[in-house]
Amino acid sequence: MMKLIKGRKYNTDTAKLIGVVGEQQKLYSKRTGEFFLYFVDKKIVPLSFDKAKKIVKEKLDQDIYNQLFERKTKYFSRRSDL
Repeated sequence: MMKLIKGRKYNTDTAKLIGVVGEQQKLYSKRTGEFFLYFVDKKIVPLSFDKAKKIVKEKLDQDIYNQLFERKTKYFSRRSDL
């Protein structure tokens, strides 16, 4: 499903499914790094980075959280050791 919201395209067919975060909610990420929720009633809700991070931490596996959000932190911490 594709929706245009405030000039931004959200498409469940091209976005990556991160996980099911509720009975009727799925969390997706776009290639641009943006996140959105898709509801079974075909509603799409864009999310801020911080809101997506909170949802993943509370609703999904720690490994998924680490893959999405900790990788950046590790990269920068290694770079600061140079």
